[in-house]
Amino acid sequence: MERDSGNVQQFRKNYLRNCIRYSGTYTIDIEDALSRARSRRLSTDHYVTRGLGSALNALLPAFVLSQVIDPPRRFHLIAEHWNYGYFRETFSDFSDTSPCQIMKPAPANPDRNVAVFLHSNGSVTIDKPDALFEFNYVPHSREHDLVYWNLPLLIGWDRYFYVMSVTARAFLTPHPSVLAMIRRIWTELGGSYVFVHIRRGDKARESDLVNITRYTEVLQAKCNGSATVFVMSDGFRSHEEISLALAGDYHIVSYRVLMKRWGLYAAKEESTGHYQEKFDVLPEVQRRALAFELVASMYIGAMADFAVCTYSSNICRLIALFRGGKMNNNGVYSVDWPKWAVVVSNSLINIPDA
Repeated sequence: MERDSGNVQQFRKNYLRNCIRYSGTYTIDIEDALSRARSRRLSTDHYVTRGLGSALNALLPAFVLSQVIDPPRRFHLIAEHWNYGYFRETFSDFSDTSPCQIMKPAPANPDRNVAVFLHSNGSVTIDKPDALFEFNYVPHSREHDLVYWNLPLLIGWDRYFYVMSVTARAFLTPHPSVLAMIRRIWTELGGSYVFVHIRRGDKARESDLVNITRYTEVLQAKCNGSATVFVMSDGFRSHEEISLALAGDYHIVSYRVLMKRWGLYAAKEESTGHYQEKFDVLPEVQRRALAFELVASMYIGAMADFAVCTYSSNICRLIALFRGGKMNNNGVYSVDWPKWAVVVSNSLINIPDA
């Protein structure tokens, strides 16, 4: 997590120095739009809710995009009523004392009906001064999606990963309370450990689930002798499976094991994994506790000797960004997708010369 720390600090300084000169804004809204639509008695047909990893993996390229628009724009995030609780209680805002705070205030009336142009020469323009991208409102405009799909191809995948990694570490700084827990867990682990993340639940709807044996094979191949293994899973059955598979030479630890040992609160764990529709109706105290756990665990993964997970998972891809390094050489070993990003095409996709 210390890799390129100087570049992370420089990113913040550059943004804070330049943002006061930006005349336009680019805002991403990741709030619980479904609940908001119901409270306003609006149709919910076009609103969806997303997981924590999905939302974070959307706002990062939005921040990157705000800086490659010609001319660059101030970036804003609407997330006060996120379905994972209060965003500002999970992450700190490095721009909090500047004239152009990211988390508030957002423009009074950002416009979702904007035309976004990705030109054949690689430049990006937007036709209105205050643009809004509602992540949870579908379908997104095709022009908007084309920009996001093609941005990595325009700047190159290795460069894109680097920029995303620096942005992630500059912007998604854990709140002091989360940071204190990360430090306590890291100290308990002794500073040297390996990390495993297992995603089950509703992930089966979009990708094949990987057998526990595959995780243990990779872990054992990379480990030199016995090791402490921090397991992050979305269901206690997965935790039990890998604990049995690694019994003997490995010391298995998890967030909930440590919370129980320390007499601290942890939200109830599902048996078979995370299902977003079940999560969204949990009491707020549980949703906030799970957000706290997820972020703390991701950073534990970022600081591990190495991590074993599935790149099909948003959490795994975020851990790679937090670790830094190069796109496919960062101490993350995926047991499904071979690379951080699956490149469907090496050519730009349907870009008109607007």
